[in-house]
Amino acid sequence: MVDEVILLHVVDKRDIEDAQKICVGVKTGNYTFKDVNEVTLKECEKEAKEELMNHAKKELAKLKKELPNIKVKCVVKVGEPFIEIISLAEKEKVSLIVVGSHGKGVARTKLMGSCSESVVRYATRPILVIK
Repeated sequence: MVDEVILLHVVDKRDIEDAQKICVGVKTGNYTFKDVNEVTLKECEKEAKEELMNHAKKELAKLKKELPNIKVKCVVKVGEPFIEIISLAEKEKVSLIVVGSHGKGVARTKLMGSCSESVVRYATRPILVIK
């Protein structure tokens, strides 16, 4: 019997950086980051982080609604995905980590993506990798 399911989405720092670059380009017309003031950089970083986190929270809320008879905890973190997955699993003492086999990496023909591979390699909790 499942006591609780924790749905975790990790906003990768690299995604925030990419969104920040787009924001700076749109606001300033400068896509090279040369001579962009620090205030604009910080504002765009904050906006990018908030937008990505809000999107993740909305998506997790949708998934939670699909599990009406199960206690679900939704968590959004920022960082390196495999590190945040392992950290949360240890902190919460989860009985099973479930990860997808492929994310958004370049090498789609590999058996596993880099995040799931790292979770399998470094986690001390049981892991289920799904396709």
